[in-house]
Amino acid sequence: MISVLATLSVTKYLLDTTVLIGHLRGRPEVVRLINDLASQGHQLGICGISLAELYSGLNPSERASADRLTDVLDFFQVSRESAKQAGCYLEESSRQGWTLTATDAILAATAIAEEAILITADARNFPIEDLQVLEHL
Repeated sequence: MISVLATLSVTKYLLDTTVLIGHLRGRPEVVRLINDLASQGHQLGICGISLAELYSGLNPSERASADRLTDVLDFFQVSRESAKQAGCYLEESSRQGWTLTATDAILAATAIAEEAILITADARNFPIEDLQVLEHL
């Protein structure tokens, strides 16, 4: 007999700053998306870029809520190889004439290295071929 749990597929998701802010501000569609993914057993994570961006814009009154949210998420490290790949994305974007920020390049490279789907409100900021993106509105 095959276990039901053995047949379920767990997907990794990397949350960008727009998702974290949306969740903290109680945007119903973001809260529902994150809660649905978590209840289905998917792995939700953040990386240092999103964490730094989030905390740079918080009011002191929001810090406790941000701590509660971010402390339950997995933390995806930015590896040496991901940093190198991010640099390649930056070079490619410059050569091809489209704008990519260093933070977005690092997020994309980390998501790809983790085999995670990036959740963002700004999918147009991530025109990277191998990157899987789930846009929340």
